[in-house]
Formats: sequence, C-alpha cells, structure tokens
Amino acid sequence: MYSSSTPESGIDRTRDSARRTLKEARDAINETKNDANAAAHDLGKRTREFVNTAGEEISHTTNALVSQIRGNPMRSSAIALGVGVFLGALLRRR
Repeated sequence: MYSSSTPESGIDRTRDSARRTLKEARDAINETKNDANAAAHDLGKRTREFVNTAGEEISHTTNALVSQIRGNPMRSSAIALGVGVFLGALLRRR
C-alpha cells in the first residue's frame, strides 16, 4: 500500500506553490505601486492646477484692490485707519 507520490514530488509541489504565491504577491505589489504612482501623479496635477488658479485669483484681487485704493484714496485711508484702531484695541486687551 505505497503511495505513488514520493517525498521529492511533495517538495516539488510545495516549491511550485510557493513560487506561484510569491509571483502573485509580486504582481499585487506592482499593481499597488502602479496605482499609488497614478494617484500621486493625479494629485500633483490637480495641486498644480489649484495653485495656478489661486495665483490668478490673487493677482486679479490685488489688481482690483490697487485700483480701488488709487481711485478712492481718502476712503481707503479712512478704512485703513479704522482697521488699525480696531486691531490696536483687540491687541491691547491681551
């Protein structure tokens, strides 16, 4: 009642199974790495777009503010004085 399998064939099956498992693990790692790289690339692209848009908005707002100050110097000075007094009062309380 001997089995047709030998210890060597059991070792071969175990080795083959280990190799398949290792290959599957490598494939999963590579897929995860590729997904992470794609996500990082997408995030970088969206961040650059956001920064560019924010820069354009800041530039536009700065230009509009400078235009308002030059167009209404007395009003701008009065507003600046009021803000300064308000901040001074807040800081004095501390």
